[in-house]
Formats: sequence, structure tokens, C-alpha cells
Amino acid sequence: MLALMEIDLRHCQLDYDSLKLLIQTCKKLRHFIFVNWSSFDDPLGPRSQIPLFHGADLLRPHQDTLEYLRIEFLEDRMLAWIGSFPKLPGEKMPSLRDFTVMVDLTVQFSLLTPHPEFSSSLKRLTITDCNTSILDMTYCIATDCKNGRYPELQAINVVFVNRLSLIDLRIYQARGKPFRSLRNLFKRTKVHYRIRCRSNRRMRGGDDLEEED
Repeated sequence: MLALMEIDLRHCQLDYDSLKLLIQTCKKLRHFIFVNWSSFDDPLGPRSQIPLFHGADLLRPHQDTLEYLRIEFLEDRMLAWIGSFPKLPGEKMPSLRDFTVMVDLTVQFSLLTPHPEFSSSLKRLTITDCNTSILDMTYCIATDCKNGRYPELQAINVVFVNRLSLIDLRIYQARGKPFRSLRNLFKRTKVHYRIRCRSNRRMRGGDDLEEED
């Protein structure tokens, strides 16, 4: 067994069986990152399929040790228009309730079910590359928080592909009212809910779309 506790894989040519073997040979995995292209080896080149990635299932042997998990297809440095490509070469992420010590999760929106289930120990949740309405999912997560399912959760960051996506989806409009309605779902909880844009680094005021009430 390997004493390796952290795995960080980004855009690497690693097939499913090799990835499975690597994870299985680790004794106590605490930190796992998997970032890859979607269904393109080269997003500007010909289409080609990559093996299905069932990350949570592969990591289940480490459900009592894994503290940090990040699973995404495509990365922040990519142009915003590339975000329009399909991002789901595998299945939806299964329940993470059995991951008893997970405190930090970053996962792509397209990998989540409409009502995702996270670890009760989770403190920080980041949902990336949103390109459609998140109202229903946010409502489900907020309801679970109020029902005591996530007693440790402190922060939720939702990252949209670009600011135009927010405008098109009517999430960020005049005076920020639609966004505040999402944030207000977490009243009477300790969760700080925040919406950001992936492509607005050049915009004045940073990437936080929150407005004062």
C-alpha cells in the first residue's frame, strides 16, 4: 500500500483502470483533485471520448479519511465559450453522506443531481461552471441546512461561466433582487452564500456579486 495522502490530477492522460488502481493502492487518501477535459482531448481539435469517471465510487474506500475533493471537467483558465461544450462524460455524482470527514468540496454543476447529498462534516462547498438556473438546487440545499443535515457548513460559492449567463438566467438583475432571494434562503443558518463569475477577473470590483440589503 502507498503512503500517499494527496492526489492532484489535471489534464493528464490516465485511463480509468489506471486511476482506479492508483486510488486502491493508497492507504489513507485525504486530498483528491481530478480536473480534465470534457469529451475533448483538445477542446479546439477533433472530438474524442475519454473514459467514464465515477469519482465518488472510486474514492469510497477512503470515505473515512478524505477531507478535500475537487472534480471538474475544463478549468478556469479556459475561454468562457468553451464552457458551452458538454461537461458530463460520466454519471451524476452519487451521495457523499458516507464521507464522514470531508470538509471541502469543489464540484462542477453538471455533475450534481437536482438534490445533491453531501457529507454532514462539510464546511465549504464550491459549485463551478453553472450555466442554468440553480434556484431549485439551492432551495434543496438550504432546506437540508435548516433541517440540521449540514451542521458544519459555513460557505457556499456558486461560480457561473460568465456574467452574461447570470443576466440571461435572470439571477443577477437590477438591484440584485434575484440574487438576494437565493441568499435569503439561508437566513437563520450560518451559511454565507455567494455567487461569482469565473470570467470576470478583469472587471472592477472583483468577482463577488453580493449586494447589501
